[in-house]
Amino acid sequence: MSSSSGDSGVAFSHIVLVAKCSESFEAVVEFYSSLGLSTVRAATHEKAQKDIGHRGCIVSETWLHLFASRPESNITLRIVLADGEAAQRSSAAGDIRICLAAPDVKCIKEVLQAAGHAFTVHPDPVLPVDRIVTHDPLGTEVVFTPNVNTFSIPSSPEVKPIRQERDLAMPELELPFDGVRKNIGILTSGGDAQGMNPCVRAVVRMAIARRCRPFFIYEGYQGLVDGGDKIREAKWADVSGFLTRGGTMIGTARCKAFREVEGRRTGVHNLIKHGIDALVVIGGDGSLTGADRLRAEWPDHVAALGRDGRITAAEADKYRTLMIVGMVGSIDNDLASTDMTIGACSALERFCE
Repeated sequence: MSSSSGDSGVAFSHIVLVAKCSESFEAVVEFYSSLGLSTVRAATHEKAQKDIGHRGCIVSETWLHLFASRPESNITLRIVLADGEAAQRSSAAGDIRICLAAPDVKCIKEVLQAAGHAFTVHPDPVLPVDRIVTHDPLGTEVVFTPNVNTFSIPSSPEVKPIRQERDLAMPELELPFDGVRKNIGILTSGGDAQGMNPCVRAVVRMAIARRCRPFFIYEGYQGLVDGGDKIREAKWADVSGFLTRGGTMIGTARCKAFREVEGRRTGVHNLIKHGIDALVVIGGDGSLTGADRLRAEWPDHVAALGRDGRITAAEADKYRTLMIVGMVGSIDNDLASTDMTIGACSALERFCE
C-alpha cells in the first residue's frame, strides 16, 4: 500500500471498522486474526469514549496490524465497538472493500474453509491465478489477490508485532524476513542523569519493534568486562515502569579494567560471544570517549582474539566491525553538537527550585 501522497505530506494511517454489538466485534477481530493480522492494542473503556473516527462513542477497540513481508504493504485496522445510537448512525460496510495480497491463495482457502466463512473464487482473465472474495462478520468485502499493487516498492525496514494479545488457534502464516537481525547491547555509564531510564526503555522497545534483539549490559563498562549474567537479553515487559523510576535501572559503575587494553579486549570477547554487533552507550563525555576508543580498537581486538583462539574464524569474519550509538546522558550539557543533553533540563529545573 502506498505510504505517502506526492509532496503533500499525507500518509496512510489506518482503516476503522465499526461493530454494532459485542458479538460482531469479537467475530470480526477473530476473522482478521485468523488471516495473520496481529493484535497490537486492545482496550475496553469503563465509560463510552467520544471518538471522531466514526462520529460517535465507543466502548471497546482493538488494533490489528498486518506485518507484511514488504513494509510498504503493511496495513492497520482499528475495530471499534460502537455505543448505543452511535452504532445506528455508522456508515454501511457494503461501501468498503479491503484488498489483501496473498501469494499463497490455497492457504487462504484452507483458513476460510476451516473457519466456516463463505467465499467465491474468480479466475484472472489474463494470468493463471485465482482471486478470492469473502466478507468479514461486519459485511465488509475482502478480496485476496496474489499480486501486490504495482505502486508498492520495497523501502524501510520491517517492524515486529508488539505482542499477541491472545493465543489464537489458527494455521501458522509465517511472514518471511529478508533483513539481517541485529543484536544491540545497551549500557549506561558515568553519573546518573534524569531521563536515562526512558532512554533505555525507548531503545529496547524500538529494537524489538524493528526485529532486533536488545541486551541489557548491567553496571556499565564493568558489566561489559565481567560478562556472564551481566549481559542479558531484554524483553518488552522488562522495561515496564521505567518511566517512573529515577537514575538507571540497569546500573552504572566505574571500571578500571576497561581503561586497560586487556580489559577492553575481554569486553569485545563478551560482546561477540553474545552475538552483539551494535552498542548503545548512554553517558557523558568520558563514557562516550571510551565507546569511541572501543570502536577504533575493535578490529585489532578481534584479530587478537582470533589469534589466541578465543573466537572462531567465522566469528572474527562476522564481527569485523562494531556499530556504536552514543546518547549523551549528562546534567552538565557540555558536549558539543548537542542542543540539550539527557538530564540537563531536569537538573536545571531542580537548581532553580
